[in-house]
Amino acid sequence: MNSPITCRVKPYIQPFERKLALRELEVLAHDTPRPMPSVDGEPQCFRVKTGATVKVLARELAFWEAVCEERTLTTTQSLRESTVNVVRNGISLEALASQLPFKQEVPLPNRRCLRYGTHGLHEYRGKFFPQMVRSFINIANVPEGGLVADPFCGSGTTAVEAILAKRKVLGLDMNPLSVFMAKTKCDLLGVQCSRLEKAYLDVRAELLAPQKRKRCNTWLSRLAEVDREYLQNWFDPVILGELDEIATCVNTRTRGAIRNFMLLCLSNILRRVSWQKLDDLRVRRELKAGRN
Repeated sequence: MNSPITCRVKPYIQPFERKLALRELEVLAHDTPRPMPSVDGEPQCFRVKTGATVKVLARELAFWEAVCEERTLTTTQSLRESTVNVVRNGISLEALASQLPFKQEVPLPNRRCLRYGTHGLHEYRGKFFPQMVRSFINIANVPEGGLVADPFCGSGTTAVEAILAKRKVLGLDMNPLSVFMAKTKCDLLGVQCSRLEKAYLDVRAELLAPQKRKRCNTWLSRLAEVDREYLQNWFDPVILGELDEIATCVNTRTRGAIRNFMLLCLSNILRRVSWQKLDDLRVRRELKAGRN
């Protein structure tokens, strides 16, 4: 028997996202969403009569904030996006563990959030909204376990969303960095938090140790001479030495998906600490003062 369920759309989405929201709800509910009266502006709540359960709709919908029958459930998508309001630079792992998962009140975002999960690991020009991917999966009615393919996968937005939606994924790209980035983001979704935390603490302890371990076989020393000369043209010697120390430590202390994750994090800061002009999309050198 079909039951009436009320769904609340995210209030800040754009008109094209609103159309996608209504379409994905229609496909999942097998019913046309009917707007509920609104005091001002566009209606935020829509009702459907559906055989789908509240839990299923809350788990699958991309552009919706909450689903309500007898009780209100925050959508899984909104829960993921809300974690960004908790994570900030300098917060301790203990403080994070005390707030996540959310116990009661959820700090819902008031604007589009694109950096939840592994999406925010590395800057990448030309990213598109992960919510769009999830809504397309819903609208296309891709079954759980079905295949989602992206022949130009870039930084892996489609791949990550497909895995989060419990679909299989095939991603291709000509750019080796894109392939590494996408694979790392996907692999990291299957890593236990405890393993990642332990690896981070191990690497951090070694890098901050008062007595530095001297290594002969460093990451930089294993590169070809032409590659070392190239890097010396783009980094201050002190900075390059610090980057070498980090890369060597990561390669020595970690492996697999965790190693790739840390190397990807390291890659994300290279532009900022190099002599590349920060605001220039082209490869252009600008000599900057060295830093300790």
